[in-house]
Amino acid sequence: MRGILLLAAALALPAPADAAGIREGFAGALGLSAEVRTLEAQRPVTDARRARADALLPGAPTLNGGVRSDAVAQNRGYLQLDAGASAPLWLPGESRALRGLADAQGASTDRSLARARLLLAGQVREAYWTWAIAAAAAEAGRTRLAAARALESDVGRGVGAGNAPRTDLLVATAATREAEAALREATAAARTAAIAFRVLTGLEPTAAPEERAAASGAAPAAPRDDDPRLAAGRAAVEANRANERLAAARDRANPDIGLGVRVQRDARGEDLSPNAVVSGRLPLRHGPTYREALAEARATTAASEAELAATERALRGAVDRAREARAAALDPPASPRPATARWWSRRGSTRPPTGAASCRSSRSRASGRSSRRRMPAAAAPARRLGAPPPRSTRCWARSHDDANDPPRRPRARPRGRRDPRGPRA
Repeated sequence: MRGILLLAAALALPAPADAAGIREGFAGALGLSAEVRTLEAQRPVTDARRARADALLPGAPTLNGGVRSDAVAQNRGYLQLDAGASAPLWLPGESRALRGLADAQGASTDRSLARARLLLAGQVREAYWTWAIAAAAAEAGRTRLAAARALESDVGRGVGAGNAPRTDLLVATAATREAEAALREATAAARTAAIAFRVLTGLEPTAAPEERAAASGAAPAAPRDDDPRLAAGRAAVEANRANERLAAARDRANPDIGLGVRVQRDARGEDLSPNAVVSGRLPLRHGPTYREALAEARATTAASEAELAATERALRGAVDRAREARAAALDPPASPRPATARWWSRRGSTRPPTGAASCRSSRSRASGRSSRRRMPAAAAPARRLGAPPPRSTRCWARSHDDANDPPRRPRARPRGRRDPRGPRA
């Protein structure tokens, strides 16, 4: 509460131009975060992949041409001219798989960006409140130091006037030195927290209005389905599965088809005769290459599924810890047990004894044997007047009326007298 009051009082002070609270710090951290900028740069990639999937051809067409002659060998005037173009074709299901991959990667990028913003907001809030607590502690240390110095000055005047011993002045001086050391530590902690906030956001922290508390309600039993961390994990799994389907569809290189014109003559002096040429190319599947690409895609999918499961367990554990902390904060503290109950519990009993056992326990706690032999002084007037004696006296009476009274200690044998029973074994 003191720290909140200090922060509210600091709002009235003029802040520097680059000072920031939580909102301004979050906006600054978004522009400096490498992860956020990387995810933002992935959006044009997914858009280009989606446009490629919607294209008519999987790749660019090619132009080809050639000349064939017998000038080197027979030189009869044989001449052949070829010109044409070829274009690759989609494999069965490749275009659909590529379009699914582009959509899944776009959704994964959006979910990952939401998760990155959430985690970054948590880092900014933690860094800001670390600085705010350290600043409040430093301000409290200054107040404590001022009070300690004032007390030291008052005690010094009292010692000078002879109204206080010098030991009081030494104690006050030690308290002042302790307050100075605590203030130095608090100031260093505040500076370190301010540096951490500046590194994260690029701005200097300053006091901001108090955050609005969330509406109180029942603690959730499990993580929410729309949690950005879970949504990002599920989107990553879907994107890897789409990549696995694309790898299964690309079992070989893309085939191509060509169309060309061929002009030729058989001997010198003949006319050139044109011919149309249609060509095609169908690559065969290479088993090791296909299995390698498919295994790599499946391994990536398995890794993303394992990461999603770990995230779900971590969030479930965080919810359980938050629920336990909330229950501990709302439940009233348990009342401490009486000293007597604690004493008997250390001795293995759940309740103190009563009756003769209580009297024997009280006798065992008494010091000296003479207190168990003689009647207490408080019992004599009570017996003469016929009134019941106090509890301690009643315990003494019961202990001496029963047959369990401890025997008296035997008297020591006089020295120098021989034992008639002979030497002992």
